[in-house]
Amino acid sequence: MKLDDLLEKSGPVLHVALTFGLYAGCALVLGCAAWPGVALAYGAWHGAAALPLALRLLVFSVAGATAYFVYGVSLMALVVLLRFLFRLRLEPGRYPFYSLAALRWATFNTLILLVRFTFMDFVRVTPLLPLFFRLLGAKVGRRVHINTKIVADACLLEIGDGAVVGGDVTLICHSAEGGQLIVEPVKIGERAELGILAVILPGVEIGARAVVGAHALVPKRTIIPPDTVWAGVPARQVGVRDAAGGWSAAPPMPPAPARSPSPAAAGPAPSAPAPSPSPAAAGAGRGEGMFAPPMAPAPAPSPSPAPAPSSASTPACP
Repeated sequence: MKLDDLLEKSGPVLHVALTFGLYAGCALVLGCAAWPGVALAYGAWHGAAALPLALRLLVFSVAGATAYFVYGVSLMALVVLLRFLFRLRLEPGRYPFYSLAALRWATFNTLILLVRFTFMDFVRVTPLLPLFFRLLGAKVGRRVHINTKIVADACLLEIGDGAVVGGDVTLICHSAEGGQLIVEPVKIGERAELGILAVILPGVEIGARAVVGAHALVPKRTIIPPDTVWAGVPARQVGVRDAAGGWSAAPPMPPAPARSPSPAAAGPAPSAPAPSPSPAAAGAGRGEGMFAPPMAPAPAPSPSPAPAPSSASTPACP
């Protein structure tokens, strides 16, 4: 029996076991990352033993605060090392929930979550964050600014030179559908700009110099052309960028063919004054329009001659 088949059959029980296994692994990773900072704080406490208590506590406090940043940098380095040691990379495709591929995916993203929830806020909009994602397998160009920590599946992310990812943008390269884990890359072109709190779903491709507005939701597998501006939920094109870096509204859509209005819906045109009433224009029951040329009154019907009397009655049937 293949290992994937065994995972599928024992899914729920194995899921609980793996969850606690991940907890144990996270504790080990966090402990190893914290060790250098704890050693620093411990050494500072004993090194300041000759100082008055107030100064000794101050030295220890500063060393403890420094230990936090030492922990953060150590954690990022340790996560990158584990990614290389265990080859935690997932190729685009579809995978059952209970499979080795899904287990690698869960482990990889769990390590990123450790950094995200304990330290990543302090490296946003710094060169350290693009470097960190690059070492995790992402293709990140030069002069890229990333101001978000909501990034999943970093190994499937591609960001071109000079792109700007705004505050708390969501970049996610996976979805769970029909009992399967679906993994698709996200590509952001050169000098593209993503506004604050925009959401980019799996399979999206954003062209060079394109703009995604704040709070926009770009649905799965959307392809945004270069030099366009998108906004809304779901996102749609609202403008185009010019060579100077500004943007203008998208050209309006061609109007739909006009339909002939029904007599009930038609009303007087407000832009033209009504003509002088005439018997034809105001005549009821003749069917002329308000702006129809006046028509001559219909001639009075001539009386028909009375039938000549007949001496013999006409039979009903010949």
